[in-house]
Amino acid sequence: MAFSEKSRTVIEYLRSVHPQAKTAQEIADATGLSKKTVDSTFTMGIAKKDLGVRVKKEIELDDGSHKQVGFLSLTEKGLSVDLDAE
Repeated sequence: MAFSEKSRTVIEYLRSVHPQAKTAQEIADATGLSKKTVDSTFTMGIAKKDLGVRVKKEIELDDGSHKQVGFLSLTEKGLSVDLDAE
């Protein structure tokens, strides 16, 4: 399974923070990729291959209101996949 440089970057970052799930914006801030790039890379290059999951969670904002936010994390398969295998 070949990986793009962007997929590798996202997978390596998520491995480094495991077991924490992160938002696409948090991943973008940490990796230098745009949020849009993280979202599309995760959807097409990671989740589609069953290497990661996106889970919606409700968070409380500073003003006391609530918002649904998507958190990204790797599956066991994503944690153990060999990024250098062809």
